[in-house]
Amino acid sequence: MPADPQPDFRRFLDAIWFREPDRVPIAELAMGTPQQVDEQVRRRIADLAPGGGYAVGISPGPAYYIRMENYDALRQAVFKYGRYPITVR
Repeated sequence: MPADPQPDFRRFLDAIWFREPDRVPIAELAMGTPQQVDEQVRRRIADLAPGGGYAVGISPGPAYYIRMENYDALRQAVFKYGRYPITVR
């Protein structure tokens, strides 16, 4: 195993790319409203999903401090906005 795995990871950047702005903020999931979560998911799908390669998920699962109604709002928003072809703006 190389001492620095970053160079090996870079060859996958065209297929998958993780960075902080891609994620629904934890504060929204923990303390926001379901409507705020819906809007965060909608914005990220509109900005990042066209053309493919963006996946929404919560890993490894919702933490104990995530409001279940917000987790459900995230799931519902993915089904509402995340169908290809992406048409949400």
